[in-house]
Amino acid sequence: MYNKIVGQLFFFTRVELVIEDKTIRKQVRLGSVWCEQPECNEKLEEFRGVNHWVKSNEIFAEFVYREFL
Repeated sequence: MYNKIVGQLFFFTRVELVIEDKTIRKQVRLGSVWCEQPECNEKLEEFRGVNHWVKSNEIFAEFVYREFL
């Protein structure tokens, strides 16, 4: 039996803010999609391709799977 692993793929980037000589680093979520785990790389490349306001090498992703019992 094949058990599909379906979860949420979160797209994010990192930014730096300088406030009064202090650098604050933040992770900013850009969006998310539901997908199967093997599709993650394809979905990440697709997301990078349609977002022109963030450099593609500065967009990252995290796959999150939860199982509620």
